[in-house]
Amino acid sequence: MLDSKIAPHQWVGTPDPTMFVQDANHREKYWCTPEVYLIGQFTKYVRPGYERILSTNGNTSTVTNVAFRDPKTGKIIMIVANSSGSAQNFKVISHGTQFNATLPAGNVATYIWEPVDGNQFKNITDDLTLNDAIIEGSGVINNGELGYIDSTTKVNYTVNVKQAGTYRVEFDVAVGGEWHKDFPVVISQGNKELGRTHARRYVYWDNAEWSTYSTIQTYITLSETGLQNITLSFPEAGINFKDVRFIPAREIQSLPGKLDTTNYFNKSGCVLESENFGFIDRDYYLDYKVNVLKAGDYDFDFEVATSQNNSGVWIDKIDMNNQVSNLGEIDFTNTGGTNLYTHQIKRLHLDEGHYTMRIKFKAGETNFKGVVIGQAMSLQSDELIERQLHGHVINVHLIGGSFALNLTKNAWHLNFPKGVDYEVQRIDDTNAKIVLQGEIEQDFDNDLSILLKVDASEFGGIVGTSLEDYILIKAIDDIETLTSMSEIPYHQDTFNMSIQGGTFKEDVIHHVTLAGEITQYVTIQKVTKVSSRLLSITLQWKPMYNDCKGTIIITPDGYSDGVLSLEKELIFKQTDQLPPTIPVGNNNPVDLTESLAYRHKGSLVNQPAKGNYIDFFLDIQTAGKYTIYYDITNTEAVANGLKISGGLGLATDNLESISFHKFWGNELGYWHTLDLKEGKQTLRFEMNNYNDGFKIDHIRIAKVQSAIEVQGNTTIVVNQLIDGSKTKGWGIETKNGIANIGCSESGAYQDYHINVKKDGYYQFSINAAYNGGSHANAILQLINNQTSYVKSTSQSVTELGKVQITQTGDWGNFVNSDKVLVKLSAGEQTIRIYDEGDGFNYRSFDLDYVKEFNEV
Repeated sequence: MLDSKIAPHQWVGTPDPTMFVQDANHREKYWCTPEVYLIGQFTKYVRPGYERILSTNGNTSTVTNVAFRDPKTGKIIMIVANSSGSAQNFKVISHGTQFNATLPAGNVATYIWEPVDGNQFKNITDDLTLNDAIIEGSGVINNGELGYIDSTTKVNYTVNVKQAGTYRVEFDVAVGGEWHKDFPVVISQGNKELGRTHARRYVYWDNAEWSTYSTIQTYITLSETGLQNITLSFPEAGINFKDVRFIPAREIQSLPGKLDTTNYFNKSGCVLESENFGFIDRDYYLDYKVNVLKAGDYDFDFEVATSQNNSGVWIDKIDMNNQVSNLGEIDFTNTGGTNLYTHQIKRLHLDEGHYTMRIKFKAGETNFKGVVIGQAMSLQSDELIERQLHGHVINVHLIGGSFALNLTKNAWHLNFPKGVDYEVQRIDDTNAKIVLQGEIEQDFDNDLSILLKVDASEFGGIVGTSLEDYILIKAIDDIETLTSMSEIPYHQDTFNMSIQGGTFKEDVIHHVTLAGEITQYVTIQKVTKVSSRLLSITLQWKPMYNDCKGTIIITPDGYSDGVLSLEKELIFKQTDQLPPTIPVGNNNPVDLTESLAYRHKGSLVNQPAKGNYIDFFLDIQTAGKYTIYYDITNTEAVANGLKISGGLGLATDNLESISFHKFWGNELGYWHTLDLKEGKQTLRFEMNNYNDGFKIDHIRIAKVQSAIEVQGNTTIVVNQLIDGSKTKGWGIETKNGIANIGCSESGAYQDYHINVKKDGYYQFSINAAYNGGSHANAILQLINNQTSYVKSTSQSVTELGKVQITQTGDWGNFVNSDKVLVKLSAGEQTIRIYDEGDGFNYRSFDLDYVKEFNEV
């Protein structure tokens, strides 16, 4: 541990502070540097034996991270750093699960979680059993069936929803409750009900009501993808449950079309048998959501079987406000039994638009397979799979009409993505086929539903209507990654970036960015989409003198089925040329403006931040001592605010670290001296710490001139100093047009290189101002063994004399102190004004010759 005077430091250069710094004046006190809290993120949460695990790096323009795993518990510990200048939102994905977080600017945070393997959960469309559920409340599982259900029972599934949209939900239930009553099944997420349907008891034989299962269904819409919790509940006892299935489907049936056992959304009674509804009684009903494409008179072709003479249905319309109106009715002729089906037709008028159509039965002993309203079509084909479409045939069967003798392709609308074409061929009056040609260029990871619309002109339907159905194409779910050369040579104009397991969208060029430190030197000038899987990226370079990492990012909008941004980290190689030099001679100071920096990260003036730096390439024409001048602005003290590095060529070896006292929002100067070798070399100014309002500006460098001659009466002003304390703050300010040391703190000092022309005793006094509440002394010290100014971090000093700084009533009221006799030997030497007790301001000090050593 070093103290506030950097003791007991012994080597060349100024080290960074240790994590704990001891107060050199009060050894029992110490303080923590910011690194303590950063390292604390690791030492507190990452314990010995934890394993480093792979994680994507992120980049410094957003967040970076490192992750570990506790081998005993499996917990994951991720430390995330935000070194940018603004709060960053980010997403962590682990084992198929994810969470979102926000990290403020300049912060480091640790996130700890027990990983949940998303791959252990089934997809929502998989075969779900009670083994996949968590049961709450009442309920006993026996042989894969859930019994003893009541209003407290909840069946909770966690499933992976890969594709948002509408699903038909099928439930297998057995009803043993009271007769003539609808028993609801509700599906929900949290407090939100997604859908409900009903079942009735129909079994009366052999006490089998609790074990005879039938299927009921409804529709739900899921707007998000990812792992989701879905809950089934049963508001009333009287039902057993076995299975649930989720099938992507459309909830609304367009008309003309067919209503059957597969597309209702609610019912009362009506038991689904293999292909029909049975166990129907009077006032039992089926509800369908329909979209009538055009108002008109439509033939209702019912396929029914009944043994009753009074069988039939009422057909009602239920609008969005649940207002019920009757559309008509039809009486069925006795078919001679519930297994003898016939087609019974009646024409009714339908209003255009969306509404619920209710088919309510007039009598029992009636079985119902479906009703074709106007015309309908059915599709059949082998399974259609991504990248295996070419040559496949989709057979189209027409119900309730005849195909035109000459079919027109333009009347058959298929919204295939780019890459697939098709032919339409008539087979006979009721059959046609669609032959697919080519493959879909765009990759997709979720199944595609392709809408087929056949205009009424192809089958003699009502003008302005069409038949609609969907063609399902199974996706091949592969992982998308970016590939390219790993290193980009300096000044290479273009390189290629390809995608594996996916395809780029048409507008991908608007969704490609470059991130990371490389953006200081390289920008994307143009992105060209060469093909669906290949991009050409054109770069624009600035001179770059070190290898830099950069990340090509393609946002989810840039590639097919994108969920997360794709990233590819690259190394951009530096130039082999040295940067232009800034000549530094023996005479005039040289201004080092940020525009002259050959390398930089951010700025020290505009939007400064910790870690920002500027590098200058200097041509030092004569080896020796050089004074560095710059102005500091801050509102609070900044420990280790500036780090200076450098070396011959492009080296950036540590030279010094400097702390600054509180300047109260003012701009003060700071000077110090470096010993530089002759030749071309780098000098780096780095913002090693940061507080709001801190900036470093107006940097200059000048060769140290000859020592200040001391003979007779000599006044030395603060503008003649060559160096000062690095850990105790001070600055050069101006009051009433005269420069002075200000904003000083106890322990601060300034060094002056003098040439004493004559041995002897001198009177030392200082022109100072003080308005503090304590006491202050100015101590004149001699830096031992230093006849010429050579920097050393292990200097020993001799006190020559001390004067008290009196209260002057104002920090700008400068008064000469009392005088004290000091002994100076002839020759070049370095003396120091040391601030003891409390900070004070001073403009100058006097050394007035009094007498020789041997005088009495």
